Amino acid sequence: MTNLEFFLSRFEAEYPATLRVFRALPSERLDYRPHAKCRSVGELMQLLVYEEQTGIERCEKGEIHWNELNGVPVLEEMIAAYERLHGRHDDWLPSSTTRSGTARPNSSWAASPYWKKPWRACSGSRCSTAYITGDS
Repeated sequence: MTNLEFFLSRFEAEYPATLRVFRALPSERLDYRPHAKCRSVGELMQLLVYEEQTGIERCEKGEIHWNELNGVPVLEEMIAAYERLHGRHDDWLPSSTTRSGTARPNSSWAASPYWKKPWRACSGSRCSTAYITGDS
């Protein structure tokens, strides 16, 4: 199994599991944190949604701009954003069908193999160039 095949299998397997966890969270307990130094449940959820967003940004623009997340997340909005953003990855995944089983006419992944290109990761005013290594 190549790195790409492993990534794709985990990407698809983790999505429904994460969604089930999100839906099981009580909206009144998003502030729960197991320890004072830990992120709250809501902050962790917000981080996972933000990672989906930066994945799309990486595919579309060739760079990401990481920003610290602020504010209190609303459970229903975070679930909707997670579903919407994860679905947008269909345009970038290298398979002939989408998760729903419909044919993918022209995969952007095949047209532009972004995993082999350098990309920029930025946080605040600092940026660096990153490369994805390994077999595809």
